[in-house]
Amino acid sequence: MNLSKYDNPKQSVVRFVSLIDSAEASSDKDYLPALLSQVARSYAMRGDFKSAHEQLNELELRIQERSSRGQIFYLMECGRALKAGGDSKRARILFNDAFIIADRLGDDCLAIDAAHMMAISEALSNQHKWHVMAVNIAEASTSDFTRNWLGTLYNNMAWT
Repeated sequence: MNLSKYDNPKQSVVRFVSLIDSAEASSDKDYLPALLSQVARSYAMRGDFKSAHEQLNELELRIQERSSRGQIFYLMECGRALKAGGDSKRARILFNDAFIIADRLGDDCLAIDAAHMMAISEALSNQHKWHVMAVNIAEASTSDFTRNWLGTLYNNMAWT
């Protein structure tokens, strides 16, 4: 179930905040980082980059393992906030790090998201290679959820 309402980030943050207690009580070490990363994303989507980075700084302190899905969520949302704030160069470093960890963990969906963000953050001359990597991962996946990336990826490839 997707709790994000991209057209209403204020409503999304209310949903995410309501789940923090259950995330803190969960045995899933990546649940809280994923949740807090989405709170930060909702701030960034509203242009409140100061609050987004404050949330991400708090999240960084809660990540138990640096090579984990929690770390990927942190890197991705830091990168998105930086990119949205106009700093694509620093964002690319974080997206690349997220891609490396996701690929190492075999998390195709997060690897695709990171490659997708690399592609839209790169100069036009470097975008194609990232689109191709993301498409190859999605096409090879047996997960319908992961394969759902294909429409977005094909569209972005066509534009570039």
